[in-house]
Order: sequence, then C-alpha cells, then structure tokens
Amino acid sequence: LACSFLAEWIYTPDKEHLPIAGLALVALQLQEKKIGRNLQWAVLRDRAGCWYLVFRGSGGAFDWLENGHASLQSVEIPSWGE
Repeated sequence: LACSFLAEWIYTPDKEHLPIAGLALVALQLQEKKIGRNLQWAVLRDRAGCWYLVFRGSGGAFDWLENGHASLQSVEIPSWGE
C-alpha cells in the first residue's frame, strides 16, 4: 500500500506533505528538462527502517532509455538499517 501512495505522490511531490505518516524524505531529484534531466526520483525512509526508492517516468515510451546521461546521483546514507 505504501508503494501505491508513493507512486502517485512522485508525480507532484510535496516535501511538506508526504503521503504516509512517519516517512522522512532523504533525497528528491526533480525533472529539469532544460538541462536534460528527465528522470524524477525520491529516496524515503520510514520509522521502522524501510527504504523506498520511487521513480517518475518522463511520459515517453522509452522512460528508462531516454536519459542518456543517467541522471541518478549518489545519495549519502549515514548508516543503512539503523
């Protein structure tokens, strides 16, 4: 159920109003088509230590191939699982 809410949220992400109580937004990359960043994604964590990586497609038939520069960036995570 959490994934369903997050899959909808990523299309209009609101940092102040996350779709599930207790989630913390760790990182958010928004689309910036002017610089060729078509991929939008977020990393979130809940109180139990579960991590969520959520993607938004660009709306094209080739969502995963469209961004030739792979606009995913590394995200510093202090301690996995703590």
